Amino acid sequence: GDTARWDNSIAYTMPSIAGFDGRVIYSFGEQVRDSYSDASTNGSKFGIGGSYSNGGLYLTAIWQQTLDNNGRGPTGIKYDEKGSKSWAVGGAYDFKVVKIYANYIQEKFDGAAPLNAAENDKKHKLWSAGVSVPVSAVGTIRAEYMQFKADELNKNKAKGYGIGYDHQFSKRTWI
Repeated sequence: GDTARWDNSIAYTMPSIAGFDGRVIYSFGEQVRDSYSDASTNGSKFGIGGSYSNGGLYLTAIWQQTLDNNGRGPTGIKYDEKGSKSWAVGGAYDFKVVKIYANYIQEKFDGAAPLNAAENDKKHKLWSAGVSVPVSAVGTIRAEYMQFKADELNKNKAKGYGIGYDHQFSKRTWI
């Protein structure tokens, strides 16, 4: 529901202490003008997150909020979003012969709908779980299952799975 890129932001990442680390980010937002008479704001955002890593265990959690946003959505429909809140938790454990991982994400959008729409609040929930198995020094087989649910007018749901192979050509290149 939100973009991964936060423009005009300031962030702090704390150094890792006994496997714990943390991050804080604030985006000041900006004004976007579709035409001379139609100015809209891309609202400020705030986020905080942390993780723990020790041996084969990795745990992470984040929380973020869009403070105010109004303008045009991806389809050009004018909307008025009073703010959105998202949080996520995830974890993984690497047994060396197999790595298991899972995550859960929830996003709540207050007033995130086209103006005068029947429903103004939305909540999205996504969870996934997977495994990865190294089959060589440069190759890994992966399998994952996910489920998505959007609590909106028509109660949208989606399920999916994927199976893949990663091959690392160098430290920076893999397919």
